[in-house]
Amino acid sequence: MFFSLTAFADTLTFNILNCGAKPDGSIAASLTFNVVDYGAKPDNTKFDSAKAFQSAWTHACSSSKAATIYVPKAKFYISSATFNGPCKNNAITLKMDGTLVAPSNFQLTAQSKNWILFRQVNGVTVSGGVIDGQGSGLWACKQSGKTCPRGTTDNQEGQSQLYDEL
Repeated sequence: MFFSLTAFADTLTFNILNCGAKPDGSIAASLTFNVVDYGAKPDNTKFDSAKAFQSAWTHACSSSKAATIYVPKAKFYISSATFNGPCKNNAITLKMDGTLVAPSNFQLTAQSKNWILFRQVNGVTVSGGVIDGQGSGLWACKQSGKTCPRGTTDNQEGQSQLYDEL
């Protein structure tokens, strides 16, 4: 599975995005990894919490039990993050009560091509929260007629960067 979020969209709210949950919708007991416990700094737009999120992911992914990565109610700045698999379990939930915030300078995200990337994982659920891609700067650039990155509306395949391939 390949799932990617780029930072060129305006604020996006997730209710539930499920990529491989149990067909019966059941919820198993799971371990919880709070991103703040791994060093994420709530409501600090100058501190990059990407390493804390990736550290929480590493622990959840290496667990043989179902795991939840918890994002408390606050804003967390993430420059760019890649969450790699395969994982030892197929039941990882990213439970968000808070907001993930992309760099306000869209050129920074354009250089890495992906803002948040899930690669080679199955059974990931993203629930709740807000994804703030800070798209207003890119849209202002496009409206000015300047040369700007493509953004999520037009990648090499002519598809949105927010997609899921099995």
